[in-house]
Amino acid sequence: MNEDKTPLVSVVCLTYNHAPYIRECMDGFLMQKTDFPIEVIIHDDASTDGTTDIIKEYASKYPDIIKPIIQTENQYSKHHDFNRIMQSCIEKAIGKYIALCEGDDYWTDSSKLYKQIQFLEKESDYGLCYTKVERLDVSRNKIKDKWGQPLLNKASLLLTNPIPTPSVVIRKKIYMDYYNEISPSKRNWAMGDYPLWLYTNYVSNIKFLDIISGVYRIITNSASHQSIIENQIDFTISFKKIALFFANRYNNGNKDHINTLNDIIRFKLFQKYFITNDKNNLKIITNEILTSSKNIKYKLFIFFSYFMPKSLITKYIINRYKLF
Repeated sequence: MNEDKTPLVSVVCLTYNHAPYIRECMDGFLMQKTDFPIEVIIHDDASTDGTTDIIKEYASKYPDIIKPIIQTENQYSKHHDFNRIMQSCIEKAIGKYIALCEGDDYWTDSSKLYKQIQFLEKESDYGLCYTKVERLDVSRNKIKDKWGQPLLNKASLLLTNPIPTPSVVIRKKIYMDYYNEISPSKRNWAMGDYPLWLYTNYVSNIKFLDIISGVYRIITNSASHQSIIENQIDFTISFKKIALFFANRYNNGNKDHINTLNDIIRFKLFQKYFITNDKNNLKIITNEILTSSKNIKYKLFIFFSYFMPKSLITKYIINRYKLF
């Protein structure tokens, strides 16, 4: 497919203090069976647990593949922006395609890249290809479930994210266009992958391959697995605001989806203010919901919850997220 030695795929791996996991991660890259060259750009954000030494060991053994970026000062603590770090890696990437996998995740299918690139090389109107992964609960060392399913339609990505990051291969051009057009570093979003999926969904097509290609580790206190309810709510609010941004920007989300996104954001704010007993903001968001929402059942619930806050039904729904 690619007869010269120029990498067709650049694997980008961000890592920080992943010493228990980084060998398995890099072994997953190195076991790939392809008929094209790959490179691995691995960014270590000044780890303090020995991760850096492991990366250097692999780089010395596989200098044509493993290309480390070793920071001496933690970049995330300086800028609080994963997009800035990722963009610097993408700009260094030589490949036509970018494959993603963070240092605490790993690939299990040795033909993962071959299958995905084979499809993308044939189908130029597709910009991204992803698969299923298994989710590993690190605290119990047990596979929890599988993550990854096909999109029902383009609008469905506004409401849920079925795309596991460690399974993704995306065209580098789309990645660079995303940075240039959307400027994610300026938007203070709590996640870096989901807005990229939404952008790709609007400018191209997305392909799901029904295979299991890797493992996504669930680690306590990682950004998407906070155990504190308030942080979970804030994360969901950010998720839905991102979706709303793209729905409004590209005008492809129908009014029902936009109304639903607004309802979810307001409900999550209602949950937050209810749980934290923020009475002033609770009153404001309640009034906003009752005057703005088109969903009658939702408005009745909010009315019931606000004026009967001690009801057992209200407390159950507020704390268990059963409305959406």
